[in-house]
Amino acid sequence: IWHLQIIRGHDFRALSEQNRTRVQEIFPPRGLIMDRNGIVLVDNYPWYEMAVIREDVQDPKELVRRVAHLLGEPREVIGDFYEATKTQPAFRPAVMLSGISPENLALLESHRFELPGMVIQVKPRRQYLHEYLASHVIGYLGEVTAAQLKQEQYRQYKMGDLTGRSGLELVWETHLHGQRGRRLVEVDASGRVLRVIERLDPVPGNNLYLTLDARLQRVAQEALGANAGVVVALDPNTG
Repeated sequence: IWHLQIIRGHDFRALSEQNRTRVQEIFPPRGLIMDRNGIVLVDNYPWYEMAVIREDVQDPKELVRRVAHLLGEPREVIGDFYEATKTQPAFRPAVMLSGISPENLALLESHRFELPGMVIQVKPRRQYLHEYLASHVIGYLGEVTAAQLKQEQYRQYKMGDLTGRSGLELVWETHLHGQRGRRLVEVDASGRVLRVIERLDPVPGNNLYLTLDARLQRVAQEALGANAGVVVALDPNTG
């Protein structure tokens, strides 16, 4: 005990002060959109981002140099995120790279110990499985705006979150969105996760079933082509 407290006490105290807790967000999958027969029209796929906790980075230029060297990206492009996020709190993840390929993701993970402050974030992104089928009905997503963040409906949202901008994605936003989860982790001085202390799983968005029939919709769209018009289907068995 004397050896640990007197001889090694300073070292252990420094290690203890360098380790701290941090809350990491877990993004919820958005609800699926299906036709009346259960055919999935809109799904999700994982979107990977490399973010950086700036307070964990002692030499930002060196970090940018290492990432650029690993991925073969122009250093100027990667370094732009510091200017874009300098007004944000330094303890929040600042996105450096978005839409990382599986190959580059594996490369970054294999060099994690050389990249202090690095955090890999996984966000669900929309996948419209039938291209433009019923796109005028389904709508699309976009980043939440500063004006929307001031509204009561968007009080749980944060800058960078996606929200419905038109069609069903907009009308059923609160139904489809889900609730983000989080995990409390202990990290070292470089921001590397040492252990998970607590975890709250996200709540996925609710699925949306339509009265629309995807097969009939495709036949109608192909029949109309580039022409504007209306397709009316009649049941021959109903007088």
